[in-house]
Amino acid sequence: MDVALSRADLTVVRGGKSFLSTFLTIYITGLAIVLFDLADGVLFFGDIDDQVRELQIRYLMSSDGRWFDLTLPFISMPEAYVSPWSRLIDLPYVAIATLFRPFMSVDQTISFSFLVWPPLMLAIFCLLGAATVRRLMVGMPMSRLSSLLTLTLMTVLMRGPCSNSHRAASTITMASWSR
Repeated sequence: MDVALSRADLTVVRGGKSFLSTFLTIYITGLAIVLFDLADGVLFFGDIDDQVRELQIRYLMSSDGRWFDLTLPFISMPEAYVSPWSRLIDLPYVAIATLFRPFMSVDQTISFSFLVWPPLMLAIFCLLGAATVRRLMVGMPMSRLSSLLTLTLMTVLMRGPCSNSHRAASTITMASWSR
């Protein structure tokens, strides 16, 4: 079993900081950044790629959409626009929308999946980030306040505008680092 995620690591180690509190510090800081971004209704961390991704998923979930056809005929160009993005990034959104389809309309399920998956992916990323932090800072004597400030600053500095594929790649990278 991986040492970073073993049961012993979930308990308090030297320095008094548990894995759970490390994860929660990183995750709550990340959520706070997202919520502050949403406060004025204008997304600083959102971009046109997110909007086109949503259109691509909506088209996939329509009766005309097919998994291997990345053509988006509704984008006005001289030729048909073929999306360069992998469907693997669409998979969690489609899975969540399909799971909740019996309870909501297709449009509502897609909108719901865009509300659910990003915080869930953030949680996975923060879990892996906490595992990495635990490995890097295991022997460092830090007070609770300095540890909290360090984790908060680290979370603030790692944020920035990035597309869904970059978020997925960052999560995969963190998974490989936390081994």
